[in-house]
Amino acid sequence: MGNFRKVIASFSMVAILSSFVVTTTAFAAYSDVPAGHFAHDAVQQLEDDGVLTPADTFRPDDSVVRAEVAKMLVLQAGLEGDALCSASFEDCIADEWYDTYLGTAHQNSIFRGNDDGMMLPGVNINRADLLVVLHRLHGGGSDYMGSDYFPDVPASSYYDEASGWGYCNNIVGGYADGNYGPGDSATRAQTAVMIVRSYSDLGLRSECTDSGTPDDGTVVSSGDLTVSVSDSTPTGRTIPSGASSVEMATWDFEAGSDDAVVKSLTFHQYGV
Repeated sequence: MGNFRKVIASFSMVAILSSFVVTTTAFAAYSDVPAGHFAHDAVQQLEDDGVLTPADTFRPDDSVVRAEVAKMLVLQAGLEGDALCSASFEDCIADEWYDTYLGTAHQNSIFRGNDDGMMLPGVNINRADLLVVLHRLHGGGSDYMGSDYFPDVPASSYYDEASGWGYCNNIVGGYADGNYGPGDSATRAQTAVMIVRSYSDLGLRSECTDSGTPDDGTVVSSGDLTVSVSDSTPTGRTIPSGASSVEMATWDFEAGSDDAVVKSLTFHQYGV
């Protein structure tokens, strides 16, 4: 009887160990994102968070399309909504896997579509647009401009502020040649890393100052600056025939110190 009990105990232990093995192998790391890969920790984090579905491979160097990014952001941020992409954009197909994700991302003003009224769900997202949607996801606004740090980011471009935010907050670092590559298609690995970093408090880069200007020796101090519409602003007018421009508004600046200098005044209007 004693031997019989030992056999049962041994059999039960084997069954428990077998169950344990089956359970843990279901969450094994992707074979093409091994330990030491720059995206390994980020990919594992997104899998743990339920953003990525476990699979044999991740294809880290493949491009990622706009619909895939929308799904990742909606799941990671826990965004809620009841809109469908197909209800607002003719290039979104009803009941496709991305319909709800892109609809929710649009409803939350993360993705907005282009000037032609298209959402372009199957188009590869580039590095500029990826930072723009991440920037919106985290509330927008930044004291930093990417054009101050990357030679290939034009000043006042639609992604200037987002790329400055991403760089100074250690979300992106650019290429070895100093460029950001805004028009390059974002890879799946880059996307995973940028999403996870955007949720991590990595601190401010040393070359970015609290004032939002490059650390080039410029002295910035706090103070009051009042901006108001001048009394000399025209009241409504049309552009005369043959004129290339016409004065539409005049602004008055009043600083609390004679040392204040206003370098520029820029108005931005952004689309998607």
